[in-house]
Amino acid sequence: MIFVLMGAAFSAYAAKELFSSFSIDRKVKERVKGVFIGYSRHEVRTLRTGEILETASYMSYPQFEFVSKEGERIHTTEPKHHLFERFTPGQEIEVIITSDGNCRIGGFYSLYFLDLCILLIGLCFIFIPLLFWNVAAPALQGPEGERLAKAYSGWFQQIASSEIGPITVGTFLKIAGGVFFILLVAGVISAIVPYFRQMHLGFGYELMEALQIKNYDKARTLILERKGINQTNEYNQSPLIITLESDQFELARLLIDAGADVNVKSKMYKTPLLLAVHAGNLESVKLLLSKGASPDAPIDETPPVFFALANQRFDIARVLIESNCDLKRVYIDGEKQYTVGDFTMIAKNRELTDLVKSRGGAFTTSESGAPVLRVKYDGYKMLPFVETFTLDQAHPSRTFYGGKLRIELAATAAEKYCKTAAIRISSDSVRAEYRSDYQEYTFVEMTQGYVGSPLPKEPYKCREGWIYYEASSPGSVTLSLYNR
Repeated sequence: MIFVLMGAAFSAYAAKELFSSFSIDRKVKERVKGVFIGYSRHEVRTLRTGEILETASYMSYPQFEFVSKEGERIHTTEPKHHLFERFTPGQEIEVIITSDGNCRIGGFYSLYFLDLCILLIGLCFIFIPLLFWNVAAPALQGPEGERLAKAYSGWFQQIASSEIGPITVGTFLKIAGGVFFILLVAGVISAIVPYFRQMHLGFGYELMEALQIKNYDKARTLILERKGINQTNEYNQSPLIITLESDQFELARLLIDAGADVNVKSKMYKTPLLLAVHAGNLESVKLLLSKGASPDAPIDETPPVFFALANQRFDIARVLIESNCDLKRVYIDGEKQYTVGDFTMIAKNRELTDLVKSRGGAFTTSESGAPVLRVKYDGYKMLPFVETFTLDQAHPSRTFYGGKLRIELAATAAEKYCKTAAIRISSDSVRAEYRSDYQEYTFVEMTQGYVGSPLPKEPYKCREGWIYYEASSPGSVTLSLYNR
């Protein structure tokens, strides 16, 4: 039944598209000769089955150009992809132009082939299960079929009644079958969803399609009617993102004024504000910020102000800094850490550096004379610096957080190739995890024969904080604590 319903959905969609293509073929306003330029190949990545396996699908959209009757050379991309890249660059093609301004490549292959393939797949989903149900199943109802079914049933019952530990084979098979069915359904759904999104089923895709084929007059009308202004495609691109990528700033302004989402992010990690900064359009940046666009970015991405400084658009960078930008946030680039203040220093713009300082911004270096913000990154969030301290014979232990964390020097030693420093850590989490009052941990610093940094990179980790080794000498060790 599931396959039949899936087949019905595919067939209904294909029939709708075939009727639409037939209507386009009937509503042709003019036919002109054009030149095929090439295929625009789009890759769609999908995480399947609980985000364990990543798969990719590839869509080839034909690009072509032609000269209209008014003498205007038009370059466009067809909104419907081709299953096979049948055309070659430079090939002469027929272009059909409809009364509503749509441009398509003429001929059976471009207009009908893809939808006929989808219709054929849908019909196979419908008729193959029905054929099995009406032909193969009745064949098992005769005397020979009943004898065969009885023999296999007895054999299966004997195996199913066997026990595997506390459960029978039959129960185990039911559980395994249920798990397999759930994984199968999850896999099918995760594989089908991107294709359904590429099919643009439902309402609200007219604006997206008008922008893709560069029919900006139709797009302007749809924006003014507020139709599909927040619709997204399979790449999570909204009409606002598409217009900014195409440098259509007038349409972008209309979309923003119409209430388009100014914080939408595509799968390529692009936001409207980031695109406006890339384009160097100060007015669009100001408009987006006034409508609530965030000037910040996640800590593992690059904020818009960085690109403004890199492109030497210091006027845009100033607007971003003054727009309640988080001037204390630390951004991660590999093993390096930067703040907005650091970016202004790298750009060697003293005026903007002073602006960041005057607004209480943080810096990860002391060269600017501003406060130094020290952090570590655990892969999920920032760990603020607490304190650097030394344990020695005079001060063999330190306590933090009102006695919830105690760190004590156990021993130090110096050998030919390394130095070691052992500490004892006492805390609620240590007692809960190790059933002991303390845990001993040893840091090793290489002194000879090492590659890379001689200092140990791995800290001691507990729920109360991360403890990093800084240095040691006979009878003492210097550590840094970061708040977890």
